[in-house]
Amino acid sequence: MATFTPPTRSERIAPDPVERKWGGRAGLWRHYIDPIQVGMSVLITAGVATASPGRVSPSTADIAGADAGSGEDGKAWFRGGITYTITAGEDTILSAAGYTTV
Repeated sequence: MATFTPPTRSERIAPDPVERKWGGRAGLWRHYIDPIQVGMSVLITAGVATASPGRVSPSTADIAGADAGSGEDGKAWFRGGITYTITAGEDTILSAAGYTTV
């Protein structure tokens, strides 16, 4: 069996308008100057994986429509930054979509 770790991306959080008014010194966002890592979700639906690099936030309908699999909640839904043990069939589908499996 192979493993799959969906990608993450760096994302910078913009300060809200109140903080901009005070030069970014007034609120909690001043603690989030550095980018944070956001997980990219990959789903397999009808035997086809989400296009690389994945999606930030799939809808509940997208998740419910995912094939049965070895991801989250028995579905072929894989959240970014988490390593999953996948089946040979999932390995083939994910590799065909451009993802790296080990």
